[in-house]
Amino acid sequence: MAWTRTATSLITFGFSVYKFFQIEAPRGVERSRLVGPRQFAIALVSIGLFSLVLATFEYFQNMRMLRAEYPRTPRSLAVLVAGLISALGIVDLLLMILRQ
Repeated sequence: MAWTRTATSLITFGFSVYKFFQIEAPRGVERSRLVGPRQFAIALVSIGLFSLVLATFEYFQNMRMLRAEYPRTPRSLAVLVAGLISALGIVDLLLMILRQ
């Protein structure tokens, strides 16, 4: 769940950076930067999504090892939460990429 919390923070912070600079940036003014607010926000959301994928793989590996030793290990809702957050992160990422 710590991975999920951290990934959620990265995704929401990335989207917040994107929306803040979208609202505050003057219209029609383009600055030549290597990495602007939009690219930084896309990077944050992408890192958050990638960390959710890694967390899911790690979760399944850990559960496989636990179930080998303790077959009656209960199921967790962590994967469901990670899946929902991933879906929202993908929607955010698509909105940032498709909307200039």
